Parts: sequence; C-alpha cells; structure tokens
Amino acid sequence: MSDNKPKPTRTKEELLEHWKNKKLLISDTNKVLETIARHNYYRLSGYAKYFYNKERNFIKETSFDDIYNLYLFDGELRSLIQNLTEEIELNFRSYIASYIADNFGPLGYLDSTNFFDSDHHKDFDDIVKIKVNQYKDKPFIKWNTEHHGSDLPIWILVEILSFTNLSMLYSNLIIEDQKNIIFRNYSSRAVTSNAIDVKDWIHSICDVRNICAHYEKLFNLNSIWLKMPKEYKSEKNNTLFALLLICKELILDELKWTKFIQDLDYIINKYNIKISYLSGFSPDWRNRLKKIRKVKWNL
Repeated sequence: MSDNKPKPTRTKEELLEHWKNKKLLISDTNKVLETIARHNYYRLSGYAKYFYNKERNFIKETSFDDIYNLYLFDGELRSLIQNLTEEIELNFRSYIASYIADNFGPLGYLDSTNFFDSDHHKDFDDIVKIKVNQYKDKPFIKWNTEHHGSDLPIWILVEILSFTNLSMLYSNLIIEDQKNIIFRNYSSRAVTSNAIDVKDWIHSICDVRNICAHYEKLFNLNSIWLKMPKEYKSEKNNTLFALLLICKELILDELKWTKFIQDLDYIINKYNIKISYLSGFSPDWRNRLKKIRKVKWNL
C-alpha cells in the first residue's frame, strides 16, 4: 500500500468556492450546487479545464453555464456517435456472416484453417463458448440448440457477439478474405483502395464505442490512430474528425449520414460550442463531411 495520503475530502460548497477563486462566474449558487451533486465535481472539472487561461484561472467572462453546456454537449455527441457506429456495426455483422456462410459454411468460423492465426482463433473460440453460455436462455439460442445442436450458425452467432468480438473475428480472417468482404460490399474508392486497413478502422471505431459506453470525454478525442486514405492525407489521423471521415466512407445509408450531420450541427448550435474545441474540426466541417454523389453517365 502506498504511503501517499489521498486528497482530503471537500464539500461541494468548498469545491465551488475553489472555482469562484479562479474567477468563474456563478449566477445561481444553489442551482450550481445541485448540478455538482448530480454530476460529480471531478467529472465536471474535466470540462472546466478547457476554459482555463495560462495562469489556470478561468478565461474572462467564463460562467458555470459554459462548463455545463460543454458537458451536456459531449453527452449528446456520444449518443450521436454511438448511433452512427451502431449502423456501421450492424452492416458489418451482416457482411461477415454472409461471407463466412457462403464461403466456409454455417459453422466455418469453427475451423482454424479458415483463419490467419490459430492461437487467435483459439482465443475467439473461447469467447464464443462464453457468449453461447451467457445467452443460452435466449429463445432463439434455445431453439437452435434444441433443433440443431449447441454450435450456432454464423448468422446467429454474430447477433450475440460484441463489436469488439466481431472485430477480432474479422481481423483474423486471411487477408484475401478481408479484401473480398470489402470489395463485395463497398464501392467507395477510399474504402476499396485501403481494404487491408479496414480492420484497424473497425478497431478504432470499437474503441470509440467503448468511450461512449463509459461516458468518457469524446469531443477532444486524440487517442486513436487511423491510417487515412489518400483522399484525406492532409488530415491529422488521431482526431474525432478523422474518425468521422472514415465513418463517412463506411456508412452506406446516405439519409442516415445526412441526418447525423444535421443533428451534429444542431447540438453544436444548441450549446453554443466553439468549433475550435472539437478535435480536428474546422469552420467548413459540414462541407467536408458531405458525401459526394457519384453521377452515372449514360453513354
């Protein structure tokens, strides 16, 4: 056990006084204290630091509402990103299940010769056993077990795998099979020309899904690493905006993508968020995220 003593406990009143001493504007003390009690001072302080000046006091005219609005914005941003990546995940479940079933059979995922690394396949097989046991009482699992045995066909198995499990399965496919899945389902040049990088894109999307699920800060994301297509080589590859550019290429439903941009624009304006706060964003972010329609010429 460490000999270091933890910080002494401070009341929410003392914590608020600490912010006041740093020149934070408070319009309604009771309301702010209630907000701190509901959301945890430590969590809110993670957003407060974005309003500090070099002396670690608050920038002039910064109010508690500014901090709270950034906090609320980040919560809605996580919801938007979670819904967006869910669409990509559902597509990928279908693509992987169809490919494995068509090329290796319903139980082809059990055969290690269909995969690149036998040790990784063993790890995946262990996860499958855990998942099947975890969901054994689900009606669709019970029905399959009673009528066809305990081994699930791939199209049922993918429904109980997490996105991280799915990423693990896809990443261990032989490279040519990974490429075939991409060529079979995507037409975007940014995707097909970088088919071997899609596994890493999916891994980063999984990481961001976990950030959303654990209520971590998302607006300032810089912990991912993406190999960007040549169309986006000028972009920093570790930002939220870089991730959205990849999502733009992976999501096939144009209406859902357009709705996402509209919703993102709405919450930015709703909470009066400075674009400079958002990781990798620039003032023309809307145009840069728009999908370019491909015109087909009849010759």
